[in-house]
Amino acid sequence: MVLLPLTLWAVHALSPRREDSPVLFLVEAAGVYVFAAFWWVRSREIAALERR
Repeated sequence: MVLLPLTLWAVHALSPRREDSPVLFLVEAAGVYVFAAFWWVRSREIAALERR
């Protein structure tokens, strides 16, 4: 969750073609998937705690 925004910033700062960089898209997509996975895991943890 912390490394992907830093990676995104680095790719954006170092990329000569900022608007249509496929690497930029892939890093952003990875960020969305990591956030979704975190949200899913955390939701399952909260549900397990509520069942107790």
